[in-house]
Amino acid sequence: MTATESTDYNEKIEKADPLVVNGIAEDSMLTVVLPYITTAREGIQRLGEIVEKYGAAECNGVGFSDQNEVWWMDIVSGHHWVAKRIPDNCYAVVANQMAIRNVDFTKTDDFMWSTGIQEFVKKNKLNTSKKNFNVRNIFGTNTEGDAKGNICRVWDGQRILTPSQKNKYSITSKKIPMTLKPDKLITVEMVQKVLKSHFDGTKYDKRGKNVGDYRAISVRTTMESHIIQWRPNMPIEISGVQWVDFGAPEFGVYVPFYNGIETTPESYQNGGENVSRDSAYWAHRLVAALTIPYYAEFMPKYTEPALKEIQTQMSANLKASDEKAMSLKDKPEELKKYLTEEGMKNAEYSLNKVNELNDLLTTLSIKTAK
Repeated sequence: MTATESTDYNEKIEKADPLVVNGIAEDSMLTVVLPYITTAREGIQRLGEIVEKYGAAECNGVGFSDQNEVWWMDIVSGHHWVAKRIPDNCYAVVANQMAIRNVDFTKTDDFMWSTGIQEFVKKNKLNTSKKNFNVRNIFGTNTEGDAKGNICRVWDGQRILTPSQKNKYSITSKKIPMTLKPDKLITVEMVQKVLKSHFDGTKYDKRGKNVGDYRAISVRTTMESHIIQWRPNMPIEISGVQWVDFGAPEFGVYVPFYNGIETTPESYQNGGENVSRDSAYWAHRLVAALTIPYYAEFMPKYTEPALKEIQTQMSANLKASDEKAMSLKDKPEELKKYLTEEGMKNAEYSLNKVNELNDLLTTLSIKTAK
């Protein structure tokens, strides 16, 4: 469960079903939902029941995934919600805007919704279309801010994963679909590329011409980025991997942690207000701070090659540990210990290498400043 993608509703919805001050909000969703469910569908049902009974304090988008399905849920008002199953041959790129488009209420395997939502929309005359039930159009916003900050990011993600559709949609097109087929099977590395993107290779590149000044997917103010991966046909403890990158993805490394670990490294528990070599957070933030002033030189020559080398090693380590972990699948205690140890090793290796990079960048910064 990834919670949440903050969104907003329009003025008509605010009047018809306003948000509830003491309703469910993103700061407590994981706590009251995730421990009580075993599938993505159950997650939709439980959170949906809470929204209907107690109300929602915010409009949010929430993702649920298990080994078999991926679902996206839009909380669209004080007491209503809609959820869509992402087709197995598609992906979804979602920014801070309600994502679900046309709902087919006859397809209960692919859609879920709050009790009475159709009647609510009809009673309040909220749907201007006689043909479709378009969630974004009915409940959401389509402002200039959405175009400059949200739609453009969806465009960029789809540009990377489905390059064959080049020029089909403009960067602010309101017709860009929520789900799309990729040109080839999506790998973790491709998802990393999307999360690291700042319109690379286009005239909109934030580090280049920056035409239009659109908000990029990867921005310096990002606190943490993650990829949740499930592999079919593996025990649940091994199947689930969370790739964690502190700070701006462009200047960081995604470190893999298995679902079945007992604890996380101290370097991933410690942040604090002061820079520390023992903190994964501060180490990755420092990479950005040292690279950006001399971006044109440092990024291609030092920062990017170093980060790619670490990332390649992370992928290789996971592949090797998968084989060992599978041999321990019938020994739960040994497996748990092994998975935890592998997470520790990956974190330590990554932190040491990032600190080495920071030492180099610091030295180069001082010399360049002269």
